[in-house]
Amino acid sequence: MPSSSKYLCFIVSSGLTVMVAAALLHPLLPHLTTWHLLGAFHDSHTWVFRHLYDILSGSQPLSLATDGIGFPDRVELRAMGLFPALLALPFQPWMGALGSYNLVLLLSPGLAALAAALFFTRGLGMSRGVATGAALAYGLCPFALGAMASGQVAKLQHWLLPAFLWAISASMRSRRAWGGLAALALLLLMASFTAPSVVVFFPFAGLVWVTALLAASLLRAPAPGQKKAWRSGLLRILGILSVGGLALLPARQFYGDLRSGNGPQAFEPHVVQLDPSANPSPVARPETMLWQEVPAEHDPRQAIHVSYVGLPFILLALLLSIKPFPGRWRLWSLVVVGALLALGPRLVVGDSFFLVGGRTLALPLRYLEQLGFPTARTGMYYRAIIFCSLGLSGILGSALDALGWRRAWILAWLLGAAQLADGIRITRSLWPRPVEPVPAVDLLRDMARDPRQGAVLELPLESGTWEGGLGMLSAIYHQRATTSLPRQSRRYLPRVARLMALWERVGSSDDRGRAQQMLQDAGFRFVLWRPNDHDRREKLELYRSVLGVPVESDGLLLWTVDAARWGSSH
Repeated sequence: MPSSSKYLCFIVSSGLTVMVAAALLHPLLPHLTTWHLLGAFHDSHTWVFRHLYDILSGSQPLSLATDGIGFPDRVELRAMGLFPALLALPFQPWMGALGSYNLVLLLSPGLAALAAALFFTRGLGMSRGVATGAALAYGLCPFALGAMASGQVAKLQHWLLPAFLWAISASMRSRRAWGGLAALALLLLMASFTAPSVVVFFPFAGLVWVTALLAASLLRAPAPGQKKAWRSGLLRILGILSVGGLALLPARQFYGDLRSGNGPQAFEPHVVQLDPSANPSPVARPETMLWQEVPAEHDPRQAIHVSYVGLPFILLALLLSIKPFPGRWRLWSLVVVGALLALGPRLVVGDSFFLVGGRTLALPLRYLEQLGFPTARTGMYYRAIIFCSLGLSGILGSALDALGWRRAWILAWLLGAAQLADGIRITRSLWPRPVEPVPAVDLLRDMARDPRQGAVLELPLESGTWEGGLGMLSAIYHQRATTSLPRQSRRYLPRVARLMALWERVGSSDDRGRAQQMLQDAGFRFVLWRPNDHDRREKLELYRSVLGVPVESDGLLLWTVDAARWGSSH
């Protein structure tokens, strides 16, 4: 690629990735600040963006505990999603929380493509043109496409992996390793507060990388300097381990016990009992990694887990790897380690465990978990697949670069575009994402203007991730504490049982004033109900008999709690 395009190729690669993301989310573009995407986590992350903005603007205290969600308990927030929330801050004054969230969702794949391109050039020595072409496939790799569809914006910060490996390379190779170690510490701290369920796999990538770099250094060193090379390499590794270990300590907070402390905890790791028939699966499977598409029939409000890498590109990488090129074994080791981690503790094929001699085939992660490694507490092993995506892009790019062809960058861009197109083909049932206006915004803003204090009781009390997130999104507009939290159930959160007991007492009261007084004494000013058709027919008359006639807007029913109005006998 011509030298005049020194920086242009990076801009074009990153910009093209953002444009593809925008095309996939195109129904959202005309309504970027007012509509929301349907998905498991979009709404709850939007609330987090607003909450961080309120903290930094001084309207909320600097604390991981809040009574804004999960009312009436004081909820401990988990440390995750920090980087995208910080990235959204400058946009919030003029785009609001929802607009800034949607913008960050669009920009994040471009940031990953840029980080991958820089890593390929500075960490692997690729030429700029080839590196930026290879980075296309990583910016919107299938894992990232699934995260973007589900609203897992914290997982969409997969730029952290190439930046992490580049920092290790700088720490191992540069004459002054302090800069690389400082970058490593900063990146791991950011990763620990952004995507702790992904960063838990980073030590494996780091081990692959430092081992390969040390081996390469020893091979290059002349015989008289071997001892010095060993000593220098081991000291650098010790520094990396020390800095990395300390920087990863904040991620431990994410893995705390759900029922420990003084109150419930939000955004906790989703502990999964490994069930091979579960859908979506927490583990990658050979078929999902190599050829299987995302099913056409799926609920857009549920999380989508994509672990595809692509058999044709793996075969092409193997073919191109016949001829040696810099970083070949390092990159293939990254792919293999990522695949073994993503496959989980036991190999699952189809909807059943793979058996050898009547016994399940244990994989390395099972033995690590027996020693206390915390991956079982996240339940989402497939997230290690980003190692494979980055490693494969690096292999294809490095192999093309090593051919020495003058126009190799054209092939790299075509191949990167082909990988990107293949990922979209595999996930085509996800696009375009369904979008809709935030329900009953005017009604929610009227609630904010009500002069009396009090929280919002969201019905139904038991809800999944998406319904709980929608209640949190509503809280941005009505500006009141809400009972909503993601994944609320009696089995899962004891606080839900207490709320349901209160609601049962309210519903069984034959004195409307007394029922309202119970809600008022519990701190509630409003009751907000999002019924489905079945619930509406079954429960509306009961709710009206207890709470009166509701105000209705966009399918939401709202009651104002006012015991005095009904002449409570309390």
